[in-house]
Amino acid sequence: MKLVFVRHGLAGDKVKFALSGRPDSERQLTEKGVKKLKQAAGGLKKILGPVDAVVSSPYLRAVQTAGILAKKLKVKRTRKTAALEPSGTLAKLFKYLQGYAPGATVVLAGHEPHLGNMISQCLGGPGAAFASLGKGGACLIEFTGKPAPGKAALKWLLEPEHLQRLG
Repeated sequence: MKLVFVRHGLAGDKVKFALSGRPDSERQLTEKGVKKLKQAAGGLKKILGPVDAVVSSPYLRAVQTAGILAKKLKVKRTRKTAALEPSGTLAKLFKYLQGYAPGATVVLAGHEPHLGNMISQCLGGPGAAFASLGKGGACLIEFTGKPAPGKAALKWLLEPEHLQRLG
């Protein structure tokens, strides 16, 4: 199974948004964030090949990111899982992923430092914390067997600028 972790694009200012009284889960991408993410999605399309699913956190900015990715990657619909919320766990993500074929390529849109921690645990096992993604950045890891902590191989980690240049 191949997992492509993508951090949501540039969103509105967290502090200013908090003053609105609305929950952070409703904070959305900025126009600039949408534009840059569309470019990055073009880069992903060039290097990924076929994608089986695009899954996001239920937070609006991640849902918007997943929608942009799905459109560019020709995936008909996106899915959501609480496992990709900032409070989600790797165990919950692995349980969610059981619904996909072992050879599937799944794009996951979420948040930092959550995604970086998940990537680190997939590569290094429990307690590992060494990866992070810039907004709109992406990372591909691959499991040869059943997904488990410490059992993935890093294929690539790209900053948003690199993906945008490819797109």
